[in-house]
Amino acid sequence: MLNLIHWGVKQAFLKAGFQWELRRSGDLELGLWKIPLSKRLKKADLAFPKRFVLIPGLGDTSLSWLTVLLLLQPALRKKYDELVLLDFPGFRGFLSKSKCAPSLDALLTATQDLFDSLRPDTLMGHSLGGWLASSYAIECGQGLRRPKIKHPTYQGPSSLILSSPSGIYESPDAWKKLKGLFDDASSGKTTLRPYLFAKEPKWLKHLGVDFSDFLTRKDVALFISSFRQEHSLEQKLKAIRA
Repeated sequence: MLNLIHWGVKQAFLKAGFQWELRRSGDLELGLWKIPLSKRLKKADLAFPKRFVLIPGLGDTSLSWLTVLLLLQPALRKKYDELVLLDFPGFRGFLSKSKCAPSLDALLTATQDLFDSLRPDTLMGHSLGGWLASSYAIECGQGLRRPKIKHPTYQGPSSLILSSPSGIYESPDAWKKLKGLFDDASSGKTTLRPYLFAKEPKWLKHLGVDFSDFLTRKDVALFISSFRQEHSLEQKLKAIRA
């Protein structure tokens, strides 16, 4: 079923004008769906295009955002030269047959190196994607990424759009509770479904079991187990300049 969905959505992406690209960081491959938003992008003198980059959450994929972003294209075209959607290995997108990143640290390194090369003007992150976007903006604000960025003025994303971002917790107890929920879900002891929606949508009953299976995969469970309280961002948020 998932292969059929991938095939159908891939045709929709290609028909809409997207191009598929793979980037490697160490042993990790990151997928990119890219589409030009302005004619300026085709000009050789546009060395530093303004990019809008979307980062999905845990287990999510750019597939979920296609309809939303197509509806937003008229507005995005007024401000940006290119739209880029990330696809993570082992998640439920076009790299679903690859192994998940072995740890959050490995995924952080891979995405931050990718952002260095993309030089995004705006990062939009959902859940885990919000964590990754914020972490990059923090490092830029701290001046930790600038030596690697070959751009005369770029100092990090000028805008962040965060939807239910992870990485920020009210207290150590809140962190422990959430971590416990994910650990239990990855070991098959419980389900996260009651915590995902205020009111569970009707379609979830068809996909909910599949999502539970995703969380119990060995590579995904290993990735989830790598989350540590030291990854929390509360004390670092003041470094963001976006």
